[in-house]
Amino acid sequence: MPAITSTEILLAHVRNCTDTPAAPTLERRISAWLAYYHSLQFIRERYHQTNTAYVQAMTHYLQMRERLPRDPRLSPTAAQHAWEEAHALHRTLQEKQTSFYTFAAGLLDSIADTFQCYFALAWPRSDITHARLTRDFHALCLEHRLLPAPAALPTLMRELHAYIVAAPASRAPVIDERPEERLMSLTTAIDVYIAAMMQFFTRNVEHSVLGRGRADHRQAMGSSHPPAHPSPST
Repeated sequence: MPAITSTEILLAHVRNCTDTPAAPTLERRISAWLAYYHSLQFIRERYHQTNTAYVQAMTHYLQMRERLPRDPRLSPTAAQHAWEEAHALHRTLQEKQTSFYTFAAGLLDSIADTFQCYFALAWPRSDITHARLTRDFHALCLEHRLLPAPAALPTLMRELHAYIVAAPASRAPVIDERPEERLMSLTTAIDVYIAAMMQFFTRNVEHSVLGRGRADHRQAMGSSHPPAHPSPST
């Protein structure tokens, strides 16, 4: 099952938890998470399309520049226009890469927001960041008796966070002929992280607002139906 599908299933489940007061708030957090994820896929696809156009435009310009001294039918103006077209696509690629990492960082923060809502941590809005979750994850597991499973989750969390928030200069060059390999590798890492986080949620559901809501509902149902007293013998 794709990682994001499990997130969509969780969202559908939360929408059915009408007896859980925190469910509407949790629904909004998960919806924001999914919106960031789908935006990332759109940006990555547009990046690939633009990069394909850039490679074609740059190839056309280089061919024109090479032929220009030997072909009197070609004008320097045409070569200049070909260069300007390639340069404009280059700028668009830079913008799309910036957007991709911006939305990836937003996705991580939305996951952290879902985490704090799921476990009713009540973090201040200004402090709901993936940086805080990464820093405090071990302490949160100890404090709230959360099972840190799967075991790879803390490492996935740290490595993905470090890569996405890294300075642009430390990333791969924006232009290459197969950008889908670079951005797809990051998308795959995000999917692996989401799958691990969903496993963590499932393993610790009893400590979540959903688990507490079910417990409160069972308790309320039990108190509304006291056990019948045996009738006196006749």
